[in-house]
Amino acid sequence: MTQWRVWTGRAIAGGAILATIAIGAYTLERLNQEPRTNDGYLFADRAGLAPDVSGRIVELNIRDNQRVRKGEVLLRIDP
Repeated sequence: MTQWRVWTGRAIAGGAILATIAIGAYTLERLNQEPRTNDGYLFADRAGLAPDVSGRIVELNIRDNQRVRKGEVLLRIDP
């Protein structure tokens, strides 16, 4: 009976370790696919934008170091 308890305890501990490793790997994979931030900053002299359509920028609605919020129009492209 004691030998069985030892093997059961080792199996449970091994399963817990494997589950922890699997959850950690899954979490890292999700963060790499969909990174999140509540206070994102871009430190660069230039930032490249690649729109889904081509055209010239005719209106720029932002200034240097301006705080922008989700949904704000940053620029307009010539139709």
